[in-house]
Amino acid sequence: MKVLDIIYIRYLDVLGQKMTVGGIQTYISQLADLAVHMGYCVRIFQFAAKEFQITTGENITVYGIPVSGIEEKDKFIAQILTTQNKQENQYVTIFANVDNMLPKTYVPNSICIQHGIGWDRIAYNKVPLGLRLLVRTRFAYRLIKAMKNVDEVVCVDNNFINWYRALDSHRDVQLTSIMNFTEIQPLQKRKVSDTISIVFARRFFDYRGTRIFAPTAKRLVQKYPNLTVTFAGEGPDEKYLLDMLKDEPNIHFTQYDSRDSISFHRQFDIAIVPTTGSEGTSLSLLEAMAAGCAVVCTNVGGMTNIIIDGYNGLMVNPNSEDIYEALNQLIQDTELRSKIALCGYNTVKSAFSLDKWKQKWARVIERHCGNTTKEMA
Repeated sequence: MKVLDIIYIRYLDVLGQKMTVGGIQTYISQLADLAVHMGYCVRIFQFAAKEFQITTGENITVYGIPVSGIEEKDKFIAQILTTQNKQENQYVTIFANVDNMLPKTYVPNSICIQHGIGWDRIAYNKVPLGLRLLVRTRFAYRLIKAMKNVDEVVCVDNNFINWYRALDSHRDVQLTSIMNFTEIQPLQKRKVSDTISIVFARRFFDYRGTRIFAPTAKRLVQKYPNLTVTFAGEGPDEKYLLDMLKDEPNIHFTQYDSRDSISFHRQFDIAIVPTTGSEGTSLSLLEAMAAGCAVVCTNVGGMTNIIIDGYNGLMVNPNSEDIYEALNQLIQDTELRSKIALCGYNTVKSAFSLDKWKQKWARVIERHCGNTTKEMA
């Protein structure tokens, strides 16, 4: 029997009662469904408050293992590996996040996923440059060394691959780029309206751009009476946004089910993704493009693998003034807005579809099934 083991901190909640919300959880669900379709039995292992075993789909079982914190990760992984009876089954092991789930020792037929660099956030501003570089060097050494304990690292964009190549020219870790995905639905013709609508559909975190977009949103609705801006999400910056924008009748707040992202985005003309750090090939950006929105994003992380500035979106530096200028351009130029929206839709349809993602992942999984030696690339 072929078995695919997926190892992550949190898929269901700590009691195994409901799915947790996040891009990695969505990613794991799609991987599990693909593996079942390929004839694998899927086991998902996670941290838990108490031991549990829950069937979430045909041939998919989630196992909760009591773990008090990330410091017990190595013990957690070792416990999982003891359940792999290699005389009876063929195992492929996926560590679902390179940042915190790499094994301590080499695991045969193993893959780790790198979801986009997360250490580019603005931080430690008052720390001297030399000390900052030493901290980063130590981090890079530990990460690259640990990566040698898996056969392959799948990356959601090319930034991590280029970062690795800049640090270590010795190619003893196989790095494979498989960009993130979106479902593709038929493009719907937009209704002609005198009102223009912008959506910010992200979690309300500072690094998602709440604090550089909020003043821009306020400035734009005061300039254009026919403009509405919607903040769709929740998070720790919610109070900041509500307090700052409470006197603006054309700025609205809402939430939506992530499974309905494309239909939700279809209500808007423009989508803004103003991330300041920690971004892969953004699902929010891809879903907005699939919905036919004209998009504006910052030149951060994996979004640089999606957008060609002026063709399928507008890409700017992560600051309020540049975001304002780009949105101002799209609001005023109807023809440009329509052109960018159409090119954006065609881009995701051709290069970022869920079907294309599944095809690439199927090849990765199959080449590790039954291997007995580590291949270097």
